Amino acid sequence: MTTTRSSTNGLSRNAIAGTVCLLLVAVGSFADAQESSLYRSRKVAENPVLSLQDVSMTWQEPIPPNEVKLHDVITVLVDEKSLYNARAILDSEKRGSLNAILQDNPILKNFSLKPSPQSDGDPALRASFDSISEADANHRTSERIAFRIAVKVVEIRPNGNLVLEGHRQIRNNEESWEQSLTGVIRPEKVEPGNIAKAEDIAELMVFKRERGEVRDGYRRGWLRRFIDRVQVF
Repeated sequence: MTTTRSSTNGLSRNAIAGTVCLLLVAVGSFADAQESSLYRSRKVAENPVLSLQDVSMTWQEPIPPNEVKLHDVITVLVDEKSLYNARAILDSEKRGSLNAILQDNPILKNFSLKPSPQSDGDPALRASFDSISEADANHRTSERIAFRIAVKVVEIRPNGNLVLEGHRQIRNNEESWEQSLTGVIRPEKVEPGNIAKAEDIAELMVFKRERGEVRDGYRRGWLRRFIDRVQVF
């Protein structure tokens, strides 16, 4: 009898141990199935902290910021527009009258001043005037400067800002085009490919000049400039 009980107790323990193992395997498989994903990788299993590069199929390394050095060449896109519109209306009206009588008219007689007898009566003066002035002025100007110019980084200031300066001159027979640009820009405003916009440049100074037959065809002469300056008419 004793042997039979021992065998029965051993079988019961083995059955319980087997049941527990099956339960653990089932729980582990269920947990793994819940956490399984198409994006799951070995790196995720090793590192429980997830990041975008671990779970995204389209993630790419970000482009590092562009590092601009001294004497690097930067292409600046200049597209400056200005629009000015002014309108003025003037309406003025003046009326006046004058009525005067000269009662004592001195005359010089025997080196002394004496009153004139004024036999024809006291001289009188009567006047009236009307003045009406109307003016309507409308002034509208529109200008645009658009070109591309390559400039150099001539200085890097202690705060990291870049000082730009560039000049360009094109000559074709008697025609000449000159362009210059200077200013200060922050390095983060320089786009990949060393491209910058003029609107992001501080202390911007743009110079553009044309010379030649085409320019002479529409430029003002010295007499016209003088008349426009003094406003004779």
